Amino acid sequence: MKKWRTIIFIFMLYIIISFYVKIMNENNIPGNLTLLTIITNNRSQYLNYIMIMTSKYGREYFWLTIIILLWVFGKEKEKKVSVLMTLGFIMAIILGETSKLLIAQPRPNTSFHLIFESPNDYSYPSGHALIVATGAIIALLTLPHIVSIPLLIESISVSYSRIYLGVHWPIDIIGGWILGLAIALFINKINEKLNPLYNILIKIWSKL
Repeated sequence: MKKWRTIIFIFMLYIIISFYVKIMNENNIPGNLTLLTIITNNRSQYLNYIMIMTSKYGREYFWLTIIILLWVFGKEKEKKVSVLMTLGFIMAIILGETSKLLIAQPRPNTSFHLIFESPNDYSYPSGHALIVATGAIIALLTLPHIVSIPLLIESISVSYSRIYLGVHWPIDIIGGWILGLAIALFINKINEKLNPLYNILIKIWSKL
Protein backbone atom coordinates (compact mmCIF):
# COMPACT_ATOMS: atom_id res chain seq x y z
CA MET A 1 0.00 0.00 0.00
CA LYS A 2 2.88 2.34 0.85
CA LYS A 3 4.41 1.83 -2.62
CA TRP A 4 1.09 2.68 -4.26
CA ARG A 5 0.88 5.88 -2.22
CA THR A 6 4.36 6.81 -3.39
CA ILE A 7 3.47 6.17 -7.03
CA ILE A 8 0.23 8.17 -6.76
CA PHE A 9 2.09 11.01 -5.02
CA ILE A 10 4.68 11.22 -7.81
CA PHE A 11 1.99 11.17 -10.51
CA MET A 12 0.13 13.94 -8.64
CA LEU A 13 3.37 15.93 -8.31
CA TYR A 14 3.81 15.70 -12.07
CA ILE A 15 0.23 16.88 -12.64
CA ILE A 16 0.72 19.84 -10.27
CA ILE A 17 3.96 20.88 -11.97
CA SER A 18 2.30 20.51 -15.37
CA PHE A 19 -0.57 22.80 -14.34
CA TYR A 20 1.98 25.30 -13.04
CA VAL A 21 3.83 25.23 -16.36
CA LYS A 22 0.54 25.64 -18.26
CA ILE A 23 -0.56 28.62 -16.18
CA MET A 24 2.80 30.41 -15.92
CA ASN A 25 4.21 29.63 -19.39
CA GLU A 26 7.78 28.39 -19.46
CA ASN A 27 9.40 31.74 -20.18
CA ASN A 28 7.95 33.14 -16.92
CA ILE A 29 8.91 30.30 -14.56
CA PRO A 30 11.57 31.55 -12.10
CA GLY A 31 15.02 30.27 -12.98
CA ASN A 32 13.92 28.51 -16.16
CA LEU A 33 15.20 31.12 -18.59
CA THR A 34 18.22 31.92 -16.41
CA LEU A 35 19.46 28.32 -16.25
CA LEU A 36 18.87 27.80 -19.97
CA THR A 37 20.83 30.95 -20.76
CA ILE A 38 23.74 29.98 -18.52
CA ILE A 39 24.04 26.53 -20.09
CA THR A 40 23.68 27.64 -23.72
CA ASN A 41 26.08 30.57 -23.21
CA ASN A 42 28.79 28.26 -21.91
CA ARG A 43 28.96 25.76 -24.73
CA SER A 44 32.30 24.31 -25.73
CA GLN A 45 33.31 23.50 -29.30
CA TYR A 46 34.74 20.25 -27.95
CA LEU A 47 31.38 19.28 -26.45
CA ASN A 48 29.09 20.43 -29.24
CA TYR A 49 29.53 17.35 -31.42
CA ILE A 50 29.30 15.00 -28.43
CA MET A 51 26.08 16.65 -27.25
CA ILE A 52 24.57 16.49 -30.73
CA MET A 53 25.38 12.77 -31.08
CA THR A 54 24.18 12.08 -27.53
CA SER A 55 20.88 13.82 -28.21
CA LYS A 56 20.41 12.30 -31.66
CA TYR A 57 21.20 8.68 -30.83
CA GLY A 58 20.86 8.43 -27.06
CA ARG A 59 17.12 7.87 -26.91
CA GLU A 60 15.40 5.38 -29.24
CA TYR A 61 18.56 4.06 -30.93
CA PHE A 62 20.39 3.40 -27.67
CA TRP A 63 17.48 2.11 -25.63
CA LEU A 64 16.06 -0.05 -28.41
CA THR A 65 19.48 -1.68 -28.57
CA ILE A 66 19.42 -2.24 -24.79
CA ILE A 67 15.99 -3.89 -25.01
CA ILE A 68 17.13 -6.20 -27.80
CA LEU A 69 20.37 -7.15 -26.02
CA LEU A 70 18.55 -7.92 -22.78
CA TRP A 71 16.03 -10.10 -24.58
CA VAL A 72 18.35 -11.94 -26.96
CA PHE A 73 21.37 -12.51 -24.70
CA GLY A 74 19.84 -12.23 -21.24
CA LYS A 75 18.58 -14.97 -18.99
CA GLU A 76 15.05 -15.10 -17.58
CA LYS A 77 15.51 -12.02 -15.37
CA GLU A 78 17.01 -9.88 -18.13
CA LYS A 79 14.34 -10.94 -20.60
CA LYS A 80 11.66 -9.86 -18.18
CA VAL A 81 13.40 -6.50 -17.70
CA SER A 82 13.32 -6.12 -21.48
CA VAL A 83 9.55 -6.58 -21.39
CA LEU A 84 9.19 -4.13 -18.48
CA MET A 85 11.20 -1.50 -20.32
CA THR A 86 9.16 -1.96 -23.49
CA LEU A 87 5.89 -1.50 -21.62
CA GLY A 88 7.35 1.44 -19.72
CA PHE A 89 8.37 3.13 -22.97
CA ILE A 90 4.93 2.59 -24.50
CA MET A 91 3.31 4.12 -21.44
CA ALA A 92 5.82 6.99 -21.49
CA ILE A 93 5.12 7.78 -25.15
CA ILE A 94 1.35 7.82 -24.59
CA LEU A 95 1.46 9.98 -21.46
CA GLY A 96 4.25 12.19 -22.78
CA GLU A 97 2.53 12.98 -26.08
CA THR A 98 -0.78 13.56 -24.31
CA SER A 99 0.93 15.97 -21.92
CA LYS A 100 2.56 17.87 -24.78
CA LEU A 101 -0.83 18.43 -26.42
CA LEU A 102 -2.52 19.46 -23.17
CA ILE A 103 0.22 21.75 -21.84
CA ALA A 104 1.12 23.09 -25.31
CA GLN A 105 4.31 24.96 -24.47
CA PRO A 106 6.52 26.29 -27.28
CA ARG A 107 10.19 25.43 -27.57
CA PRO A 108 12.79 27.95 -26.35
CA ASN A 109 13.43 30.98 -28.53
CA THR A 110 15.36 30.15 -31.71
CA SER A 111 18.40 32.12 -30.52
CA PHE A 112 19.17 29.28 -28.10
CA HIS A 113 19.50 26.42 -30.60
CA LEU A 114 21.85 27.59 -33.30
CA ILE A 115 23.82 24.33 -33.42
CA PHE A 116 20.88 21.94 -33.58
CA GLU A 117 17.59 21.91 -35.45
CA SER A 118 14.69 22.45 -33.09
CA PRO A 119 11.80 19.93 -33.27
CA ASN A 120 8.41 21.22 -34.36
CA ASP A 121 6.36 19.69 -31.54
CA TYR A 122 5.65 21.16 -28.10
CA SER A 123 8.30 21.40 -25.43
CA TYR A 124 6.87 20.09 -22.14
CA PRO A 125 7.73 17.46 -21.05
CA SER A 126 10.95 16.45 -22.75
CA GLY A 127 10.32 13.20 -24.60
CA HIS A 128 14.02 12.39 -24.48
CA ALA A 129 14.20 12.88 -20.71
CA LEU A 130 10.98 10.92 -20.20
CA ILE A 131 12.12 7.89 -22.19
CA VAL A 132 15.66 7.67 -20.84
CA ALA A 133 14.50 8.30 -17.27
CA THR A 134 11.93 5.52 -17.53
CA GLY A 135 14.53 3.11 -18.86
CA ALA A 136 17.25 4.09 -16.40
CA ILE A 137 15.01 3.87 -13.33
CA ILE A 138 13.59 0.49 -14.37
CA ALA A 139 17.20 -0.64 -14.78
CA LEU A 140 18.09 0.66 -11.30
CA LEU A 141 15.16 -1.24 -9.82
CA THR A 142 15.83 -4.53 -11.59
CA LEU A 143 19.43 -4.87 -12.81
CA PRO A 144 22.83 -5.03 -11.06
CA HIS A 145 24.52 -1.65 -10.50
CA ILE A 146 27.35 -2.57 -12.86
CA VAL A 147 24.72 -2.36 -15.62
CA SER A 148 22.22 0.14 -14.25
CA ILE A 149 24.67 2.89 -13.20
CA PRO A 150 26.16 3.32 -16.71
CA LEU A 151 22.61 3.43 -18.07
CA LEU A 152 21.75 6.11 -15.53
CA ILE A 153 24.79 8.16 -16.55
CA GLU A 154 23.77 7.84 -20.19
CA SER A 155 20.24 8.99 -19.42
CA ILE A 156 21.49 12.02 -17.48
CA SER A 157 23.81 12.90 -20.37
CA VAL A 158 20.95 12.72 -22.88
CA SER A 159 18.75 14.88 -20.67
CA TYR A 160 21.45 17.50 -20.21
CA SER A 161 22.16 17.56 -23.95
CA ARG A 162 18.60 18.72 -24.62
CA ILE A 163 19.16 21.85 -22.53
CA TYR A 164 22.71 22.29 -23.82
CA LEU A 165 21.46 22.32 -27.40
CA GLY A 166 18.71 24.77 -26.49
CA VAL A 167 15.80 22.64 -27.63
CA HIS A 168 14.28 22.23 -24.16
CA TRP A 169 13.70 24.30 -21.06
CA PRO A 170 15.11 22.92 -17.79
CA ILE A 171 11.58 22.40 -16.44
CA ASP A 172 10.90 20.12 -19.44
CA ILE A 173 13.68 17.83 -18.24
CA ILE A 174 12.46 17.92 -14.64
CA GLY A 175 8.92 17.09 -15.75
CA GLY A 176 10.18 14.25 -17.92
CA TRP A 177 12.16 12.72 -15.06
CA ILE A 178 9.29 12.98 -12.56
CA LEU A 179 6.86 11.32 -14.96
CA GLY A 180 9.52 8.76 -15.88
CA LEU A 181 10.02 7.94 -12.20
CA ALA A 182 6.28 7.45 -11.69
CA ILE A 183 6.00 5.19 -14.74
CA ALA A 184 9.05 3.11 -13.76
CA LEU A 185 7.76 2.60 -10.21
CA PHE A 186 4.32 1.68 -11.55
CA ILE A 187 5.72 -0.84 -14.05
CA ASN A 188 7.93 -2.38 -11.39
CA LYS A 189 5.00 -2.57 -8.98
CA ILE A 190 2.83 -4.58 -11.39
CA ASN A 191 5.80 -6.77 -12.34
CA GLU A 192 4.25 -10.05 -11.19
CA LYS A 193 0.93 -9.34 -12.90
CA LEU A 194 2.79 -9.19 -16.20
CA ASN A 195 3.94 -12.82 -15.93
CA PRO A 196 1.23 -14.15 -18.31
CA LEU A 197 2.37 -11.71 -21.01
CA TYR A 198 5.99 -12.61 -20.37
CA ASN A 199 5.26 -16.34 -20.62
CA ILE A 200 3.46 -15.87 -23.94
CA LEU A 201 6.41 -13.94 -25.36
CA ILE A 202 8.85 -16.62 -24.17
CA LYS A 203 6.79 -19.33 -25.91
CA ILE A 204 6.71 -17.33 -29.14
CA TRP A 205 10.46 -16.70 -28.92
CA SER A 206 11.25 -20.38 -28.30
CA LYS A 207 9.40 -21.37 -31.48
CA LEU A 208 11.32 -18.94 -33.71
